[in-house]
Amino acid sequence: PELVEELVRNPAMAQQEGTRQRVAVLFSDIRSFTTFSEQNPPEQVVRQMQDYLEEMTDAVVVPGGVVDKFIGDAVMALYGPFRPDLTNLSATAVVSALDMLE
Repeated sequence: PELVEELVRNPAMAQQEGTRQRVAVLFSDIRSFTTFSEQNPPEQVVRQMQDYLEEMTDAVVVPGGVVDKFIGDAVMALYGPFRPDLTNLSATAVVSALDMLE
């Protein structure tokens, strides 16, 4: 909390604490997953989630993204900070999204 207060009082200090980077962020989740999980046996839900998250991970990693986290059925992926060779981060994220839809 003290660091945040100091950054608010002295915005120039933020440059000392980090660097500005271009990043694309992709969020994805399953429509009506809560209903699906309530209406099916837990073993089936877990098995399908394992398969689903494996496919989503591939869809992120193959074009050059990094999975930041899974939040239940949601996937958060980052494009850019770990792959400076990527030139069009947004297009790369869209490639992942299209692969996820397939």
